[in-house]
Amino acid sequence: MLVERIRGLWASGGNHAVKQELLAFAKLSGGFAIARRALRKHLRILAYHGLWTTPGFAFGDRLFMGPDQFKRRMEWLKRSCYRVLSLDEAVAALANGTLRDNSVVITIDDGWKSTYTHMLPILEQWGLPATVYITSWYADKQIPVLNVALNYVLQCSNVDNFTWYSPKHSAMPLRLGDRKDRQVTALKLDRMLQELPTIAERLHEFREICKLADVSTEPWWSAGQFHLMNREEIRLAYQRGLNIQLHTHRHGNVDSATGLLAEELSQNRSYLADACGSDHLAHFCYPNGRYDPAAAEVGRRRHQIGGAYRAWAQPAGGQSVCAAEVPRRAFGDAGGIRGLPLRSARSLRGRRWAASARPASGNRGCWRVAFAGHSGALISRVRAAGSWRGNSRSKGSARGPSRRGSGRGGRARRRDIGSGRRRNSRVRMKS
Repeated sequence: MLVERIRGLWASGGNHAVKQELLAFAKLSGGFAIARRALRKHLRILAYHGLWTTPGFAFGDRLFMGPDQFKRRMEWLKRSCYRVLSLDEAVAALANGTLRDNSVVITIDDGWKSTYTHMLPILEQWGLPATVYITSWYADKQIPVLNVALNYVLQCSNVDNFTWYSPKHSAMPLRLGDRKDRQVTALKLDRMLQELPTIAERLHEFREICKLADVSTEPWWSAGQFHLMNREEIRLAYQRGLNIQLHTHRHGNVDSATGLLAEELSQNRSYLADACGSDHLAHFCYPNGRYDPAAAEVGRRRHQIGGAYRAWAQPAGGQSVCAAEVPRRAFGDAGGIRGLPLRSARSLRGRRWAASARPASGNRGCWRVAFAGHSGALISRVRAAGSWRGNSRSKGSARGPSRRGSGRGGRARRRDIGSGRRRNSRVRMKS
């Protein structure tokens, strides 16, 4: 009977519907209560991105959720048994062994404009601290994050096919097809846009693609749906209590471009320091969940993100990992807060069921990784000890321009919370 029901759910709603059913069963059977009790001494680090504020087609792509959904989550979190700490408080508590049961940290990636316009007022309403990791290339250029916007345009288009006359290629007939086909086409078009030498040319061709797809650029372009916060908004957000931190300049993949990390961090730090000062810039989040161990050495050697890494942890597999891998929990683009477990969730996205971390027994300098899925990593300085600790983060976001003119991007583990709708592709920001 159960197998038949699962098959029916899979046929009607796919993986998402099956996960919803399994989570509902886990809640009714007491699984959430058991997990909550078992993990009460672990630190949960939640990861959000932006909010979807544009009327009409609800685009999530594991980046955006509705403002009402985010507000409900924060209200529930405030009224729950969980204690929301600032990242600095949590890192200090982990270091000295004073972390209280059911502690939670809220993190937000990339610095989308909706973080300032919608998320910050909600956080202020409920008195909840949060850390925002800002990638600075798009914040500086103040243009839409083109690869994310392009994916949106193709996903909501009612056109089945069109021909794009690329400036650097022959006429390109494009078939949109189903959601997966549109994702593939979006990636193909994005790569070709990156080949154009100037931002003006890329924006011009992007607008042409929007016309061919019969999708208006308004109101979302003027409203800044796919923009990041500008310098003044970053400054004001910091003054109002958001903890602004490092996320690289172009949001490139750290694992494939470790040699560029030092300069990326330097440019990122310079931009953020100009916006809100530099004394507080003590944490770094690897973009796109593409962590590489060599990156920790870069941070230590170049002093971009602090002093020496002195702590190590021993995960379940027995392999030693740098403490820079202490995880964050990655939420996908659906339902309620889940897997922590904070409460029953309406859906589960991604492969991150239970990422959590706590100090290893008898060793203040180590954190034990309980279990985590794939995510991004964040490095945190413990000022009192002069050492660096890590957390992790997950997928899905934007990506800044590469060295060739465009780019955004560590293995990690945290809960990454996206939109309340659909799961599309893992998005990386590019210029």
